[in-house]
Amino acid sequence: YDKAIITVSSLELLRRSTSAQEQDILYIPCVDSKMKRVFANITSTTAILLEDCDIFPQVLAQHIIDIQTKNNYKKIVLIGSGAPLIQEFLQNPIVENVLEIRADLVITIQSFDRSYITLLDKNNFSKESTDQLKDIKPNYCRLSAAEMSLLEKESQYK
Repeated sequence: YDKAIITVSSLELLRRSTSAQEQDILYIPCVDSKMKRVFANITSTTAILLEDCDIFPQVLAQHIIDIQTKNNYKKIVLIGSGAPLIQEFLQNPIVENVLEIRADLVITIQSFDRSYITLLDKNNFSKESTDQLKDIKPNYCRLSAAEMSLLEKESQYK
């Protein structure tokens, strides 16, 4: 069809699916990645505060609390299938030495809003485009179970 193909980070897509673009908000797009972990990042309206990562929810909650406390964010927006896991640790922190969460802090969960995708500008996502599917290189936060198993087997024979 002679159309350009761009790559889009699933976490960035989740982040941009929320219509809220206010100051003093932490956005945490997160996907339940199984194995008691989430794929997530932390952003504000102006910066990426934690790069895409594969992380335990309680560790991510600690990062959120640290960033929120240091920068005095008033609201946290959790987006995606990992949101309930993160919310659990934010509301009932079990990590030792967790800072106290302010009583006036608002934590909300938003689901993915497909209708918002039509408003997105492709130039916000990718600096490169291609017309060949074979040129697209996925960027995964974690190896698949099959890849980990293969690496483990290979290391046994070295």
